[in-house]
Order: sequence, then C-alpha cells, then structure tokens
Amino acid sequence: MSDVPASLTKRLIYLCDETSFLEKEDKMAVAGLAVPRTNLPEVLARMAALPPTNSEAKWKTVNNRNLENRKQLVECLADVVEARLVHFHIRFADFSAYTHDGPRRRRDTVSKMFYQLLLHRAVRHYGSEFKIMIRPDDGPCTEELKDFVGALSVEGQLRYGAHPECIEGVICADSAREPLLQLLDVGMGALTAFKNGRHLLPGASKAKKTLSEYAVAKMGINDIHRNLDDGRRLSVWNVIPRGRGPKG
Repeated sequence: MSDVPASLTKRLIYLCDETSFLEKEDKMAVAGLAVPRTNLPEVLARMAALPPTNSEAKWKTVNNRNLENRKQLVECLADVVEARLVHFHIRFADFSAYTHDGPRRRRDTVSKMFYQLLLHRAVRHYGSEFKIMIRPDDGPCTEELKDFVGALSVEGQLRYGAHPECIEGVICADSAREPLLQLLDVGMGALTAFKNGRHLLPGASKAKKTLSEYAVAKMGINDIHRNLDDGRRLSVWNVIPRGRGPKG
C-alpha cells in the first residue's frame, strides 16, 4: 500500500506583492490574497461592476481625482474578505532592523519575507487541501521566488503536514493586466501607510490619509500594531526581527 497521499483536486490562486522598500520607511509589508478557483468568477464580477478607470489602480497614484474609485476598491476587498470569497494576509516587518545580507541586499531581504509569508500563510493554510498557484507581482524582489518551491514543499510537510505537491508553480504576473493584484496593491499600500503613521505627518496627502484610515476601518482592524489572526480569512502579522534576517 502506497504512503503517497492522494492527489489534490482543488485549486487556489495565491497572489502576493510587497510595498516599496525604496521609500526607506521603518515598516514595510508583503501581503497575499488567497482565491479558490471556484470563487474567482464572482470576485472578478464584483470588481467588473465597479466604475471603470483609465489607468492601473495603485496605491502610489492615489490622489483627489481617483480617491472615490480607490475607496470602492478597498470596500470591495473588505466585502470579499468578509464573505470569505478571498482571504487576506499581511506581514509587517521593521525593515530598518535588518542587515540585508545576500548579494542583492535589500531585495534578498524582501525575498526572505515572501518565503515566510508563503510558508506560514499559503502553505500552512492551504497546503493539505489545495494545489496552490502562486502569482506574485512581477519585479526584482519576486523573480527568484520560483527557486523556493522545493524548500517550501519540504518545510511545509514538516511543519504543517502539507501535501508534497501542494505548490503547482510560481509565475510572476503583470499587475497592469491582473485586477486582483491591483486590489491587493491598493489595500496593502493603504494599511502600510497607516502602520507607518504616514497619515499623521505634516503635509501628508489628504487623499492617502483618507484612504488609509478608510482601509483600516473597513477591514475591521482595531489595532494594526497588534497581531490579528482570524485563521484563513484575515491575518495581520507584525514581525520582530531575530538575528540577521527575517525568521518569521
């Protein structure tokens, strides 16, 4: 009798992105959006029902002209999370505390942060039930995530009893063509701005201040500086660095 578990038949897309580390703020984030394939049509339909825009929706471009649209995106994100159509996980870390080892320095640190997010959220929550299709936003911090598949599989089995073939692959996506990455970018950016207190700074963008406060309230995050773990549905993970790199 074979000891190999039965093949996984359900599919899940795990989209992930990071906030810009070039702004050199104390706290930066990586975040993931988990979408079972069976829920994808409804989520995309809800997004398609929003008023159209002429450009890619990103946190960094929020201004008074597009504020209402970005608020609708945040509301859509909160609604689909509340309905458990998608799950949202965000991981904050004190980026200024890291030594940034590795040949790519800060980019390698971000890659390690992605590894921890994927292991302790994606593989932990879904690895025994779903084939996980990991879809990071394309960029220099995510281009090497495909090399993590083997390590994620092995560590996922040891730590969480994940299926040995739970990761179907890692394919970077273009956020300009992927509306779900835009949904993630705007929500993650707003929460990270609030986490860094950017909304309180003199001369802060009124539009971004409004959106960051709106996002925290809509997502039901009472204290962004404390960990929140609602299982698969929603997690806010504040990491305290240990040693010379992010360990989770």
